[in-house]
Amino acid sequence: MHRASSIANPDAPLGHHWLDATHIVFGVGTLGVRVGQFKAEGSIFTGREPDENRYDFDKPLFDSYSWRVSWAPSRNITAQVSQGYINQPEFGSTADVIRTTASMQFAAGTTDAWWSGMIAGGHNNAGHGHEEFAVLAETAVDINGTVPYLRAEWVQKSREELAIEGEGAHGIIEDITAVTLGISQRLATIALMDVSIGAQATANFF
Repeated sequence: MHRASSIANPDAPLGHHWLDATHIVFGVGTLGVRVGQFKAEGSIFTGREPDENRYDFDKPLFDSYSWRVSWAPSRNITAQVSQGYINQPEFGSTADVIRTTASMQFAAGTTDAWWSGMIAGGHNNAGHGHEEFAVLAETAVDINGTVPYLRAEWVQKSREELAIEGEGAHGIIEDITAVTLGISQRLATIALMDVSIGAQATANFF
């Protein structure tokens, strides 16, 4: 979720539920091993998102698990493949989800001038033929505090999730494409916090 290629974009990708982990959960355990350029990790965690009472602790269930293998051939490139078996992640649904992701990130430059980019793909399989894909590509360039950035994404969402009702809506998958172009200007850095101003525009295609 937190990456240099999206450092100036305030919006989460449309396909973030296809590309990253679940919502904040109570109870996560992870073990990993690193050998040279390669790293392998395994986790157990609670798949269900927390309830709406955010001021207490939910009981850890450890009912879901995941694995990830990553490769860093140089200090400028890293890639990963991962899969999670998530127990009933969404309220209002009893469906378990198998989430598979793959991504590659690039970065180069210095503290004052750097470039970063990422391409990623995700797939959710909720069983019974209900499968959805998402693809994301984005880049950002920081030139002494001026950060132009670009994001392009394609995601499949069900009409139920889009709150589109009507005869024949059940089970229909819609393709959505979005392209975002923006720029941000850093005004000051106060106690390691950047203060910036910017603007962006997004074109959506259905």
